[in-house]
Amino acid sequence: MVILFFVAYYQIFPRFNAEFEYTLFNDEFEISVIYGKEKRKSKAILNLQDAKCIAPSGAEQLDYYRTGKTVDFSSGMEGRKTYEIIANDGSTLCCYIIEPNEEMTKHMKRAARNNMFIDLY
Repeated sequence: MVILFFVAYYQIFPRFNAEFEYTLFNDEFEISVIYGKEKRKSKAILNLQDAKCIAPSGAEQLDYYRTGKTVDFSSGMEGRKTYEIIANDGSTLCCYIIEPNEEMTKHMKRAARNNMFIDLY
């Protein structure tokens, strides 16, 4: 029983404390998750110029792309500004939900050029 507790404490519980980190280098946007403030794992790398559309969640520009899977990389907290990136994930379209701050949004707009809509809030 004690061994089971230690396994759960070190392997399972840190996964409940997850933070997302967004990194933009040139046109490459990387989404990583940090578990328990210790382990960092890259989840997705997207080229923003190749993205079909980037817009605030719920924007009408996203309605055309409602096929494929959705992956949520936001905090999930109510009232936060979230954006959706529509990009190819292999052969299917995927919707990535992110929660960038204002500075990251400006940098993303520069990298994505005509594919990003920000003035909708």
